[in-house]
Amino acid sequence: MYKGTEMIKIFLFGTLLLLANISPSFAQSTALNAGGAGGGSIIPGADSRSCAPALAGALRYDSATNCVQYCDGINAWICPNSAGGCATPEFAWGMKYTNLGGTHGWRSIEFSNDGNILIAAAHSENSGSGIVVISTNGGQTFTQVLSPGNWWDVAISANGAVMAAVNRGGQIHVSTNTGASWTAYAGSLNWRSIDMSANGAIMLAAVDGGRLWVSTDTGTSWGQRDTVNRNWRGVGVSADGTRMVAAANNNRILASTNSGTGFSVVTTSNAGWDDIDISGDGTRIYAVNGGDVSISTNMGTSWTTTAASGNGAGNFVVTTHDGATVLTGNWQHTINMSRDSGASFQIAPFAPYWSDGAGISPDGTRAGQVDHWVGDHLAIGRRVCVQ
Repeated sequence: MYKGTEMIKIFLFGTLLLLANISPSFAQSTALNAGGAGGGSIIPGADSRSCAPALAGALRYDSATNCVQYCDGINAWICPNSAGGCATPEFAWGMKYTNLGGTHGWRSIEFSNDGNILIAAAHSENSGSGIVVISTNGGQTFTQVLSPGNWWDVAISANGAVMAAVNRGGQIHVSTNTGASWTAYAGSLNWRSIDMSANGAIMLAAVDGGRLWVSTDTGTSWGQRDTVNRNWRGVGVSADGTRMVAAANNNRILASTNSGTGFSVVTTSNAGWDDIDISGDGTRIYAVNGGDVSISTNMGTSWTTTAASGNGAGNFVVTTHDGATVLTGNWQHTINMSRDSGASFQIAPFAPYWSDGAGISPDGTRAGQVDHWVGDHLAIGRRVCVQ
């Protein structure tokens, strides 16, 4: 039998041998009493590895910036703002997919509230293969859930359980179990856009060259709204489902404050609207018409216009629950972003590709970008702090 002191010596010797075989680049030194007795700090070492999902939450010391950085789990070692919060909130784009399972004309992407669950759709025009994919890990991996089809828009509930996808020339497909199974509802029409309330119970869908349709039972049954066929381009629904907006390319924006029971024309401007969205709290509406961003804070009673940067707004506009962050863009060009509720827009430095559509999680922590003209890309970004 070894005595207590001999056992300690053997343990310490084995520990030293183990440490001696650890590469200095990946070593981490720890001082339980750093700075004197009673201290409890740690001293992280250098780490030359690239940030990846397996290293999410890891710490390292960067001598070049004199900063203890953390891995965000995507592709960035981040130096937190020493004053707390983010000096400059930005998106680090780490998940970039090209030709995901084939050549696709990506059209739409949407996120659950925290951005961990997402759904993306691709149409079958321009020789693309129309599919719908989902991710339940923030875009690290994708699973194809619907094909084939001419999928033009998708929607998702706050918790990610309810999903919907519209098939242009087909039906509306709904899942209530995070994409595990799907049911087709409504008739085969030229569906263009869809959105839903936070709980997924209330939905608004639009037919290009047709009418607006509303469901209040998670897509099981649908009722036709409006009395005129219009070239609808986009719809939006507030988190509680009471406020709805819809934009038509041929001159109308309609709004409802009673979950779609009735709609009113709130602008007759012949602006050629391309898309519209409403903040989750229902306080801000954003509409785009190829160049500028029109904003209303009173459900369309009055509007202001903000010029977008670069090549302007156009094809799409999306916003967060509070309406503070707005993404918009024009196809074949990059994204414009506003961090001040649409008061000003700047060309977003993070956008890696041309843009046919974008999405952002209601809490503003995740964003996505899709295109079908240059390489069929789908990119996922996570909001980080940039010094």
